[in-house]
Amino acid sequence: MITKAITADEINRHYKACLDSIAVLMSGETNREILTRNIEHLNIMSNKSFWTEDRRIKINEVITTYNLPF
Repeated sequence: MITKAITADEINRHYKACLDSIAVLMSGETNREILTRNIEHLNIMSNKSFWTEDRRIKINEVITTYNLPF
């Protein structure tokens, strides 16, 4: 299987998407479906191997804070 190297621009786009999910979680949104999708997104993205440690910590802190049982 051939894997394509991820570029810095792609990593930045992924991080921006994570920040968008974080913004939704912090916005006071109450729709459980929306909240669940954003938490799932962060869970998936936190496992990517391309993150720097500081970005991974930020994502994981938010997951820990908002990963409530729905």
